[in-house]
Amino acid sequence: ISVGASGDLSLTVIPAIEGYVESLSPLAYVANSAEDTVFVIDLSDLKNPRLETKINIPGSPSAIIASPLQQYSWVLVASKDSDTVSVISGGRVVNNTITVGSQPQSIALNQNGTLAYTLNAGDSTLSVITLAGIELAAGTNPTNLVITPDDRFAYVTNPLRNSTTQP
Repeated sequence: ISVGASGDLSLTVIPAIEGYVESLSPLAYVANSAEDTVFVIDLSDLKNPRLETKINIPGSPSAIIASPLQQYSWVLVASKDSDTVSVISGGRVVNNTITVGSQPQSIALNQNGTLAYTLNAGDSTLSVITLAGIELAAGTNPTNLVITPDDRFAYVTNPLRNSTTQP
């Protein structure tokens, strides 16, 4: 399927969840920073995927991730030019926008999906998205983020310093 987009694209997929009305078919979400949109693509027929809708996400969406938990159906979209994370719930509606550090570039979840982390290249911080919202130092010009399987550590790459940081 062509989404007619140019520029940076990020992708996440929500699988079909049995018994969950809002997710009867698997969906792919493609963040398109050039057009400030997220494309929602229905993957129920893999031979003929269908563009279901476009969701406006201002601020150049740069990273996207879906909930790993079956009881939830949400997608988080980090926008590098607005320093925010948009929460898409119900598959197709932005119902919340969360302010994070400057230029969020990467987003990850802990194993049980209770915390989201954004790597903020503009101010070299790591934002932890919870009800209280916590921000940690993430080195110099951070670019990539990984969470260990036991959720105890986050590691960040800092290519300009040829190093990693453990915030």
